[in-house]
Amino acid sequence: MKTKLQSIVLVLIGFVLGCNEFIIVGILSDVSRGFNVSTSQAGFLVTLFALVYAFSTPIVNTIISQFNRFKVLVILMGIFIAGNTYTALAPSFNQLIASRVITALTAGPIISLAMSFATVIVSIQKRPMLVSWIFSGFSIASVVGVPVGTLIANSTNWRYSFLLITIIGLACLAAVVWLLPKHIKQTKSSLMGQLAIVRDRRVIIGSALVMCNLAGTYVVYTYLQPILTEMMKFSVASLGLLLAVYGVASIFSNQFSGFLASHGSLTRMPWVYIVQSVVFLMMPFFIHSQTLGFPLLLIMGMAMYLLNAPIQIHFMQIAESDYPQSMVLASSFNSIFSNLGISVGSAVGSAILSTGGLSALGIGAAVFAVASFGLVTYLVKITHHFIKTVKNKVA
Repeated sequence: MKTKLQSIVLVLIGFVLGCNEFIIVGILSDVSRGFNVSTSQAGFLVTLFALVYAFSTPIVNTIISQFNRFKVLVILMGIFIAGNTYTALAPSFNQLIASRVITALTAGPIISLAMSFATVIVSIQKRPMLVSWIFSGFSIASVVGVPVGTLIANSTNWRYSFLLITIIGLACLAAVVWLLPKHIKQTKSSLMGQLAIVRDRRVIIGSALVMCNLAGTYVVYTYLQPILTEMMKFSVASLGLLLAVYGVASIFSNQFSGFLASHGSLTRMPWVYIVQSVVFLMMPFFIHSQTLGFPLLLIMGMAMYLLNAPIQIHFMQIAESDYPQSMVLASSFNSIFSNLGISVGSAVGSAILSTGGLSALGIGAAVFAVASFGLVTYLVKITHHFIKTVKNKVA
């Protein structure tokens, strides 16, 4: 029973972080109007959050790996909640930017620590499913948190959306203090010892794959709200429901990701990117149609997180077998390069938006999908070669 409650806490952490990170997509227009900035400028909040997240997480994780994981998690969650509250109260756009930097600095290490707790509280056989559920916390945020936040923004003020996240975050922090193990055996290592894992070719290619995977989706996803309302002509009142439906698709993506991690893992991903490439290339032709365009967005949502559990298990298994001193750092690679991909994708999307408009976004996304196909095919090849080499040495 305690293991189940601990697992729920880790999923709740993912949910709170997901609400904070993704809710901005649903209220982008409200923020731009509130601070009298353009939609493109408001979209910079997505890019900035992802960049700070990506570049700060490995540095922070390397520092905190020497300390008690439980205590560090509690402190970081406290800072995160304070930063989120600052977002809700920010009187100017510059202060809003500062608040997003604070939450981005803490979000990466928090999810990395949550993943490292997953290796302790469940057996190796149950790990893929728990990892997929933690990532599903982000998807559940898309289904529940983002639409509710959008509804709150439309009916009252977008700031109340972030105040609600603060309340949920405080409840989550209380659950962490109550349920998670307070003392975990840690492997002490020097800075260079921890960083040894980043030179592993399987990690380098895997990280590039993670980046391209989400970059492609975020070329389109960053501008989901204007695509739905301006291109497909859905009403603003229906936006919350549409985002909820999209969120359901992303929950399916994370859950099926756990299945893939247990059944063939990365070997099935090339087919995903073939389908994804076709979907993105079709978008310019059908983006004006509710009947044909919205199903394409749902397919994008269903493919969005399929890589999560397979690549997370890939990184953690490499650390567990070859770099045990780097477990916390390895747990962060997926989230680090996902956010780097988000920043690249949203920046590319912004550039395409300025030159070719919303209808051209699918072309840019397709380029990243094709790159992902090449990277995952190569990663599967070198991983199989490495396993075969190790077996031959043992024999």
